[in-house]
Amino acid sequence: MNATEKRYLKERLNEIFWDKKRSLEKDMRARSVEITDQERLNLIRENKVKLKSKKALKEVKGYDLGYIKNVFDFSYYENPFDQEEFKERVSELTEKKVATMDQIMIGGSEEALKLLKEFENLEV
Repeated sequence: MNATEKRYLKERLNEIFWDKKRSLEKDMRARSVEITDQERLNLIRENKVKLKSKKALKEVKGYDLGYIKNVFDFSYYENPFDQEEFKERVSELTEKKVATMDQIMIGGSEEALKLLKEFENLEV
């Protein structure tokens, strides 16, 4: 395989990687549910959420709505975007991309195309 072919395969592999990463983030964000501060207040007024702990209540400073998340348990009503899971899954995808690129660089043309297709069909 010549340098032009390798460069093309590298660019194509990167395109596929970024498409998969964007798709993964879109899917994970679609599953996430975050409620507004007003919805939080309504849940508190309706006694639908419980205190996390009395210690958490003592740590409240002022009337900032940001503290509400730390004091009351809203987990039943929301499913926030899990940044750690996203990072972990992107890391796995990156490892597979690097392994595929290594194999492409030392293999022949037919094998490289096969590996590229396998990476493209990889489920994330």
